[in-house]
Amino acid sequence: MRQFLTLFLIFSIYTNSIAQTFDFGKVSISDFSKTDLDSNANAIVLNEFGRSSVFVDDYDNRIKLQHEYHVLIRINNKEGFKKANFEIPSYKRGSYIRDYFDELKAVTYNLENGRIEKTELENKKVFRENYSAYLDLNKFTLPNIKEGSIIEVSYRTLEQDLFNFKTWEFQDDIPKIQSQYIAIIPASFAYNVVLRGPYKLTDQKAEALKEYIFLDGLRMDCSKLTYTMKNIPAFVEEDYMTSPTNFKSAIYYELESIFYPSTGSKKTFSKTWKDVDTDLMNEKAFGGQLKKNRLIQSQFSNDCISY
Repeated sequence: MRQFLTLFLIFSIYTNSIAQTFDFGKVSISDFSKTDLDSNANAIVLNEFGRSSVFVDDYDNRIKLQHEYHVLIRINNKEGFKKANFEIPSYKRGSYIRDYFDELKAVTYNLENGRIEKTELENKKVFRENYSAYLDLNKFTLPNIKEGSIIEVSYRTLEQDLFNFKTWEFQDDIPKIQSQYIAIIPASFAYNVVLRGPYKLTDQKAEALKEYIFLDGLRMDCSKLTYTMKNIPAFVEEDYMTSPTNFKSAIYYELESIFYPSTGSKKTFSKTWKDVDTDLMNEKAFGGQLKKNRLIQSQFSNDCISY
């Protein structure tokens, strides 16, 4: 199932508080108790929050994407221990243009004799793996994991790619009590937004932040889009399923165009099927070969007629 949300970035104008993430470290004894949603689950997401926003980096004056992530997970049994392993990708495009990963906080909570004991992740236990010429992996595992542990992780990434704003997967292989995502986008950016999957949003809000960003020589408004989904069942992969990511409930972004107020110009990035057809036919390796086949067929037909 697909639900198409066309994003024109025109909404009612009012300013609201940006900070909507839940507070770090606010774990209670009741969080260690199971619910109906995770009675048979290996682990459960108690709360999850993400926020992505376009901004101009003062260091190099480049437009970038800042993504913040915060999650609270209870691990119910040993099969759920794998949820304590994290791999955060950082993409790179040469020596100087690369994504950044920072502001990491990671803690394990255990209920011991009626008291909550916490164990923090040490910085030296975070490893950066050079996975390929274009990708690094920031890897770490939460410490002191036991059956019934609760883990909490938050971090920030600074990314270079604005074309795929950020795919937010509401659904995972474990259930989630709540998952919320906020996208903050300048008014001059237009994205096509697609909500895939079988589950509907519990809540959706669109707001405007007055003069929120300085871009293209102007103080510009931004749209603040908030998506919330609650009581999300675990995703179960079925036999003969082509790709699980195509069936999970998630939000996808595609950059359609950017308008430049200083020049009044507009640059379009997304294409229609007609544009794709034209590009393919003009491509030497594809359209050029088809034209050769047509030439052979035409010559063959002429030869048959003359005969």
